[in-house]
Amino acid sequence: RAVALKRFLAPAGGSGIPRLLPAALVVHDGPGLPSRYLEPLAAQLRVGGRACYVYDQVGCGLSRQARGSGGDAGATTDLRGDIEDLRAVLAYMSADLAEPSVHLMGHGYGGALLLEALLRQRLYVGAEEARALPALRSVCLLSTPSATSLVCEEAARLMRAAEATLFHDAPISFWLRHVCGLKPQPTCLAEAYAESLPGPGGQRWGVLAGWVWRAGEGPSGQWALRPSDTLRDWQLTRGEVAEAFWPATGGVPLLSIRGEHGFVTGACTEAWRGVRDAAQGQGVAPSSVFSEVVVGGCAHHAHLEDSDRFAAKLRLWMLRVEEGRARTQAARSDSGGAGADEAPVDVQDLGDLQLLSRDEARQHLTGWASALSWSAYTMPKESRFSETGWYGQGVAGHLDGR
Repeated sequence: RAVALKRFLAPAGGSGIPRLLPAALVVHDGPGLPSRYLEPLAAQLRVGGRACYVYDQVGCGLSRQARGSGGDAGATTDLRGDIEDLRAVLAYMSADLAEPSVHLMGHGYGGALLLEALLRQRLYVGAEEARALPALRSVCLLSTPSATSLVCEEAARLMRAAEATLFHDAPISFWLRHVCGLKPQPTCLAEAYAESLPGPGGQRWGVLAGWVWRAGEGPSGQWALRPSDTLRDWQLTRGEVAEAFWPATGGVPLLSIRGEHGFVTGACTEAWRGVRDAAQGQGVAPSSVFSEVVVGGCAHHAHLEDSDRFAAKLRLWMLRVEEGRARTQAARSDSGGAGADEAPVDVQDLGDLQLLSRDEARQHLTGWASALSWSAYTMPKESRFSETGWYGQGVAGHLDGR
C-alpha cells in the first residue's frame, strides 16, 4: 500500500523571524472522494509558519493504484487498513518531515476515521506508539456525523422537504441546499466527485452515494438513497465518546464545525458532546475542551461556500489551542510544576471572530506597526540586538537540524 501525501507550506516572505507552528493534517470525506476538493482549505491554513497536509486514502486520487489489482476504484472500503495508513502518514510526518505536533482534522468520513482510530484503535495510547507520532494538539470534526443510519435518516427527512417543492428535481435541490450551494460548482469539487464511484460496492458512504428513484414507494414514488454497504452500521454513541475520549487523547480540545444547511445536522453531531461530558467527569471546565460552531448559510462543503470565514475559524481555533498550551507551560515552569497534566485552552469564545475588509485591516495593521516601531525605538539598544540574535540562532539551528 502506498499513500500520496501532499504538503502545503506557507509562502516565503517578510523580514521577520518565521514562527514554527504545529502542522495540520486534513483527512478527506468519501470514502474514496479524492482530497482535491480540500486543497483550497489546505492552502488557506498554511500561514504563519504552519504546514498543512492532505493525503488521498488508498484506492482514490493519487493513491488510486494502491488498493486491489490494477487500482480498482470500486474496492470495498477497508476501515482498519485506512487507520493503519493514517498511522503511517503520521509516523512519516514525525520521522521524515520533522513535524513535532499536529492538529487532526477530518471532513465527513475523514472525521469518522479519526475518531475510530483515536477512540477504538487507541492511536495515541502507549508510550512507544505515541513517541512515533507527532504530539496531538487538537481534533477538528468538519461536518462529521456520529452514525451512518442517523445521517441517512436526516437526509431522507430533508429530501421529503425538497420533494414537496421540486418533485422530480428534488435531488438537484437537495444538492444545492444541503451539499454545496455554489453555482457553478467549484472545479476541485466536481473533479473529486468525478473520480470517485457511488455504491453499491463503491466508495461513498451514506448520502454521498447519491439518490435513485423508487416508483413503488409513496403515493407516486419517491427518491431514496442509493444502496451502499460502506460503513452501513457504523456509529459512535455519546456515552462511548464520553468514556473513551479522555483516556485515548489525554483530553485535547475538540471542535465540531458544520454548515447550517448541511445534511449533517445538529442531531448527527450531538454525540460529540460526549467530550463535554468527559471534561465534567474530569473536573475540567467543559468549554475548555469542547466547542461547536455552525457556519451560517452553508452546507456540507462550507469550506468552499464561505472559504474565508471557515478557514479563519479553523486558524483561530488552532492558535487559541496553542496559546493556551503555551500559557500553561509557562505557568508550570514558573511554579516548578511538570507539564504532563496541563489544562486545555478555553475556546468558548470561538464564535466572536470579526472579519475585516481590506481597508479596515490595513488601518489596524498600520496602527499596530506604528506602536511596535515606537516600542522597538524606545527599547535599550543592547536588549534589541541581544533578543534578535538569540531568535536568529534558534531558527537557524532548527533548520540545520532538519
